[in-house]
Amino acid sequence: MEIHISQQHNVFIYQLFSGLGQYNYQGQRISKWIELSDRFSNRSQITYIGEYQNGQKIGLWEIWYKDYDTKRNKQIGGGLYDKINSIKIGRWIENSNNFRDCSQVIYQGQYKNGKKIGRWDILYRNQQSEAFQQMQNYIVKIKTKFSGGGSYDDQVQGDQIKIGSWIEISEEFYKWSQVTYQGEYKDGKRIGKWEIWFKDCHTNQKKLIGGGFYDEKSSIKIGKWIEQNLRFYYNSQVTWTGQYKNGQKVGRWDIIHEEQQIGGGLYKEDGDSEIKIGNWIELSNSFRDWSQVTYNGEYKEDKKVGRWDIWYKDWETKKNEQLGGGHYDEISSIKNGVWIELSDIFDRYSQVIYDGEYQNGKKVGMWMELEKKRWKLQEGFKKIKDINYDN
Repeated sequence: MEIHISQQHNVFIYQLFSGLGQYNYQGQRISKWIELSDRFSNRSQITYIGEYQNGQKIGLWEIWYKDYDTKRNKQIGGGLYDKINSIKIGRWIENSNNFRDCSQVIYQGQYKNGKKIGRWDILYRNQQSEAFQQMQNYIVKIKTKFSGGGSYDDQVQGDQIKIGSWIEISEEFYKWSQVTYQGEYKDGKRIGKWEIWFKDCHTNQKKLIGGGFYDEKSSIKIGKWIEQNLRFYYNSQVTWTGQYKNGQKVGRWDIIHEEQQIGGGLYKEDGDSEIKIGNWIELSNSFRDWSQVTYNGEYKEDKKVGRWDIWYKDWETKKNEQLGGGHYDEISSIKNGVWIELSDIFDRYSQVIYDGEYQNGKKVGMWMELEKKRWKLQEGFKKIKDINYDN
């Protein structure tokens, strides 16, 4: 990142990468500024252009996005700041916090005294060359009376409050994980039945994948729910099915992939938090069609204990085999003794494992790195190198 500093007419001018602006001697921003978004990166080149007066944003501010591949820079939003109070007023178009090349989502609606009021729409496009489309096109055709988004109460004083029917996007929403939630708000709280929908970007099919109920008074989850896995996307369509009690997961929860149960376990029935107990089968953080890695073992009061095995199911052959594992200490729940672990990016085309010893949760001594070659899978794992952890 380049920084250029110069002094002109009793102000300091700072140029920061693609941003630019001026400070007065009181350290306040003044005149025209180009600012970078908090999450600015190669794939999320968002800039804000507008004017400061004595450190306060005023007047028209524009939001621009530069596409990493095409290098085209276009305005995608913006709106007005009040010149006295520096609060948002009138119609605004804003980018989502997670806006990037594969997650181009914007919100549009009205501000009054710095607070969102009335109807706000959520719009999405796959790439810069496309126009933004309302999210209703990514749910089901029969639900035409709602577009993505919903309404804020324009009568209540204080914080902005969601009311009525809403369609919202998941926090991880992007091209390959177009997950949306549809349901009702009352006084800013979710109530009643909420549905979870997913659109597959390859097949363009939209389907209901889950949902459940929120309590009408407390707005906590109750009864049976089907929820998408944290990293749900087109080639990792995994859901969890189970019961909520007082907003906490209780009893048996099953993990489902391609309509088959592949894992899960028990949560303690009573308690102030969700506590895993007994035997569990869990998924790796990078679980997907060609990296179906699972962990099988026991929990005791939410801590892993005893023997845990690591399994891998081949996507094409459907063969499920144990490739690794080891022991957790019964008291401290840290790794001890001999372990065989899989690489963080283990999949059908990159099969690497590590064999060595843990002492008090730390790798010690010599560990072997072994690999099963992509085009020689039948030959099994062969040693690549040793890694010394005593240094």
